[in-house]
Amino acid sequence: MREAVGRDSVDQDTAYQDTIRGGVSQVRFKADTIIFYTDTKNVLLLHNGEVTYGDLTVYSDSIRFSTQKRLLSAFKGAKLRSSSDSLIGEQLDYAVETQKGVMTEGRTQIEKGYFAGQGVWLVEENTIHITRGYYTTCERYPPHYDFYGSELKVILNDMVISRPIILRVRRIPVLAAPFWYLPIGNKRKSGLMPFKFGHSDEEGWFTKMIRYYWVTNDYSDALFSLDIFTRKGFRPGVLFQWRYGPRGAEYAAGRFSANYINETDTRKQRWTLALNNTSYIPDGTKITAVINFRSDQSYIIEYIEDEDSLTMLLDQRTRSDVSISRKLLGRPTTISASREDDLRTGSYTMTLPIFNFSWPTATLWDFFTVNFGSFGVNNQYRHDVTQIIDTLGDTLETIEDFRTTRFSQPLTLSWSYNLLGAYTFGQTWNAGQSLTWTQDSLIREADYSLSNSMGTELSRIFGIYILGMNGMLHSIRPTITHTITPAKGTIHPWLVYPRFDTTLASHRVNLNIAQSLQAKFRARGDTTRFRKQDLLTLSTGIGYNLLTDSLTPATATIYLPSGLPVQANVNMSYNLYTDSFALKTSASASVDKLLFPLFGLRERGVVEEDTIAWDSLGIERGDTAAFDSIMRLQPPDSMVISEDSLYRPYEKKETFLERFSKSKLSLENSWGIRSDSLGGVGKSDHMVSARTQLFLPFEIELNLSVATNLTEPKARWQDYIASYNLSLVKGLHCWEAVFEVTPRDGLSMAPDNLEWNFYVRVKELPDIQFGKGMLRQLGE
Repeated sequence: MREAVGRDSVDQDTAYQDTIRGGVSQVRFKADTIIFYTDTKNVLLLHNGEVTYGDLTVYSDSIRFSTQKRLLSAFKGAKLRSSSDSLIGEQLDYAVETQKGVMTEGRTQIEKGYFAGQGVWLVEENTIHITRGYYTTCERYPPHYDFYGSELKVILNDMVISRPIILRVRRIPVLAAPFWYLPIGNKRKSGLMPFKFGHSDEEGWFTKMIRYYWVTNDYSDALFSLDIFTRKGFRPGVLFQWRYGPRGAEYAAGRFSANYINETDTRKQRWTLALNNTSYIPDGTKITAVINFRSDQSYIIEYIEDEDSLTMLLDQRTRSDVSISRKLLGRPTTISASREDDLRTGSYTMTLPIFNFSWPTATLWDFFTVNFGSFGVNNQYRHDVTQIIDTLGDTLETIEDFRTTRFSQPLTLSWSYNLLGAYTFGQTWNAGQSLTWTQDSLIREADYSLSNSMGTELSRIFGIYILGMNGMLHSIRPTITHTITPAKGTIHPWLVYPRFDTTLASHRVNLNIAQSLQAKFRARGDTTRFRKQDLLTLSTGIGYNLLTDSLTPATATIYLPSGLPVQANVNMSYNLYTDSFALKTSASASVDKLLFPLFGLRERGVVEEDTIAWDSLGIERGDTAAFDSIMRLQPPDSMVISEDSLYRPYEKKETFLERFSKSKLSLENSWGIRSDSLGGVGKSDHMVSARTQLFLPFEIELNLSVATNLTEPKARWQDYIASYNLSLVKGLHCWEAVFEVTPRDGLSMAPDNLEWNFYVRVKELPDIQFGKGMLRQLGE
């Protein structure tokens, strides 16, 4: 016998009490038609069926639920939602008490990836098994690419294990491996990482960046890598990182990296080694080590994978430092050693040891200070290698070795006093001794000087209320300084003393006027608060030499501080007697920050996190009404729904201005000029660099970085280029097509030195790419 509980064209709602292992739970049924079979204790829901059991909710056109066996079967587009899983498929069989089941032709979204399979098995908490399925970051169905495996094990917020794994493009197999690990989620986890595969003329067929990431514990991890080249051989590498202790107060933090290759074509052994570590011992000792070595100067240039590491390409020196510091007798004490190598010439400088002991500073009567600074010992060895080309074109090397040991002890006596609350008078006496042993001599040195200064500060606030300002503060700080440096005499063999019975070594008066502009702006997000921003710092000065009865060159420095779209530093000097001048400038500008606000655009900064959370199907958590409407007949406007795709938030297409407003454009200029007494003008190094990232319509992104050296005239415009890199990126839904132009050897701009590269990569997995070399060889 069966009993029809409800048979209407409207929603029917009923509840059933059931007992599960955690206690008594209420089962709620909802559908257009609900049929209850009293003999079998089964419930049949027809048309827009919905079953809620604890934290589990199932939606389907028809659902059968056994109240005795607690088994649920959903047909014709089943959808399951629980606290840990969300699935969409054709048919669902689920044991609600054990929370185990299988979805036929199931699909789900986890983090930024999508999973689908012939069978999706929920076997245990936070673990999903998939048979004959795939993983992809493309939300289309069928996806543009996927990683297919006959067996996939998905550990939520951890990794995907596939056996085997086949990379398919448009369902066409491209690459395969017997097994693979794909990390998912945001937490650190061990596993294999994506690699690069391709071909180049110099390296042959290659597989680069085969990496295994190993999370050893919460405080350290390791990365093992391997590059394989058919023409070069094997290049293994390792990276260890550690950070023990609370963040910001670690006991030890650092990293070690190394890699090596024995090139089969050149028979050269090439390598790099780097260590950076800081350790704190409970007794107050601090140990730091920065060690960098590499086999030759071109190794980084030929094997580097980081396109942004231009400084590494240009820097042909390596430096290593090791230091131990702690308090001795309550005072900071440091012992250190260093080595710097010039990879171009083979020269190096070693300093071992360097010892510094800081004496205490004594303050008397609140205005008088005695400071002995730091007693220092510096033992240095220098190995200079100079290459000379003779008249026959042969290269000759000269080698010179230098050894020096230097002891130094400074002394500073100073006091200051405020007069009438507006003027500050100060006096400083420096008296330091040093002794230097070289291979051939003993050098005694000292530093004596007496300085008197008087200064004040004047301020005024201007009522300027433009460009978002809420007033401007103008400060002027004039200072006059009188300095004398006495001649020195020597008491054999150690002491150097000041002599005032003869002509002074230096005697001058300096006038300096420092000015600054500071504005007040309303704080972002809180119009009741204000923030201060330095706008400009200007310092001018001139000196008078009492020994020669002459003025020193007038100087001026203009500085635009950080935090502004434009940053600049200008240094100028002018000699009144020789009518000569010197000018050196350094400026950088974020052009986008200057121009975009003028046209109503805004730079897109850090986007505030949305307060709405989405589950793995892109459904808003906590909004039951929205979820109900999604799973029923009509989706809300903010969702895209399709029976052949997963549910995800609707992404509004950007307008041209919205996309272009994300662009970046920066310029840097370093330039100097100098004139002499004869009217000649000479230039110092003039470097101009530009970096731009333009977001254009049709998902096109243009990246260009160029550095030019304009110091000397060149025969060809290409010779002005010091470094460059050009890339054009075209978005292809879940893929990107990338076109790059880089120098093949060195930084020459000659056409025969240009190397272009074209490849296609996955947006979410940029290490998975197909380059021109591989495609060219496949076509031969």
